[in-house]
Amino acid sequence: MHKQRWRKMRGLVGLLLTTLVFSVSAKSGDIDPTIYSYSRAYGVTEREAAQRQTATMRAGQLERQLQALHPETFAGLYIEHVPDFRVVVKLTSTPVQTLRSFTTDSRYTAVIAPQSMEMMHAVQDEGDAQLRSAGMEFMSGIDIKRSMVTFHVKDVDRATRAMWRLLRAVDFVELLPTTGFVETTTISGGHRINGSPQRCTTGFNVFDADNDLGITTAGHCDNVATYVGLSSPLVFQSENNQGDYDVQWHKEPSSGARHAQKNQIELVAGPTPTLDITSTLPSTFLPVGASVCKSGYAGSYMCGTIIDKNSHSNHNNAIGNYIRATSTTGDAMSVGGDSGGPVFVGNAAVGIIHGRGDPGTPYRNDLFYMPIERISSLGLTVLTESFDIEKIDEVSGRYASNIPVEIDFRGKPKFPLTLSITSVNCLPSQPCGTWSFDFPEKTQTPFVYAWSCALIEGLWWDSPPITVILQSSLKDASGLETSAVEHKVNCSVF
Repeated sequence: MHKQRWRKMRGLVGLLLTTLVFSVSAKSGDIDPTIYSYSRAYGVTEREAAQRQTATMRAGQLERQLQALHPETFAGLYIEHVPDFRVVVKLTSTPVQTLRSFTTDSRYTAVIAPQSMEMMHAVQDEGDAQLRSAGMEFMSGIDIKRSMVTFHVKDVDRATRAMWRLLRAVDFVELLPTTGFVETTTISGGHRINGSPQRCTTGFNVFDADNDLGITTAGHCDNVATYVGLSSPLVFQSENNQGDYDVQWHKEPSSGARHAQKNQIELVAGPTPTLDITSTLPSTFLPVGASVCKSGYAGSYMCGTIIDKNSHSNHNNAIGNYIRATSTTGDAMSVGGDSGGPVFVGNAAVGIIHGRGDPGTPYRNDLFYMPIERISSLGLTVLTESFDIEKIDEVSGRYASNIPVEIDFRGKPKFPLTLSITSVNCLPSQPCGTWSFDFPEKTQTPFVYAWSCALIEGLWWDSPPITVILQSSLKDASGLETSAVEHKVNCSVF
């Protein structure tokens, strides 16, 4: 029953366990929106909320390990927040013994389960295929708490006939009536972009293999759109808008002034006006019950918890798997206008808003989002570093010669770059002053410029060694400027 997908996934999980490093914490002194909202939703201190967020990340790591090492018995993992925080781990055999081999943390509870996640995934895939073959609309998911595979359909009797072989073979499939499925939320968004007739959300700043910067939104949004505040339309680049994928990206207009693009998102009515994005967090790192937040122009800032990581539905004539989350307040977590908006945990990008449940469905107030790792299908990477100088090493050389000075910078600046150099200490052979140099072409970090110490005329043979103290900064074409970095150049006759 479609087990090849899981063999591939186990290999991928093993790779992630050894190679991925991430950060979800805000900078010291900053407000972490996820922690801020969690503490108020569950009535705990921000310190306790931060500890629970760390525990959630560790639970995600355990989930990946169990799936990779015990796929035949692992039946899922989820987090409960009330009355107390705990992580429930489900296995089909020896649950207590297996869990103890990984952790003795008292917040973890092991329980027996009737079937494994691998089996439930296979049954879900089989049911999806049978309903699709019968020409039926549906939405399927996995209820980890009940170890059930659920299918929401408009006609339960017809679905029963289409799936009769599967229903006779297993007893953990549930058919539920619904009047609709998933609707995409396209009116306006995080920072509003206007299309015709749609208006959508901007998501994250990204860059491609050529280090060109751009902005994402949902693939189902209009390809021709104007970023509010810019007179010219954005320049559409590419999209992936079917099945598992709902993403497109744009560059800024090619004419007119350059506009700054930072590793930052806007929080509409959030605890802070903006949030720096410093990492990405793939879906395999967030278990069911993990807290996530989103921002949308229409639906504003809101946080909730992941309910289902295996929500299957039709998107442009192909079955897509999206993550479903519900708000902690019971209010609508996604509304018309939020499509394409950012979904995040702390300072980490986790996804792009896809939609919400249709009217009359039990998931009307739920948020559906595409995991952030899928933007790689367009060759994109989320911008997670601000433009700044990383380091300039102290260098030495001879008088009246070109001494190479190497500058390491981070981030993705817009070229041309302007380098400004100021001499801090005034010397007879090296007067104080400020000099500027332009670098018109894209330059990979590090790049090099040459500095020369002039000899004092007539005294070159006994000129003493000197140390020139410089301050260097960079400014890109959009006006983003780095902090000035102080560094030294040592000059001597020999």
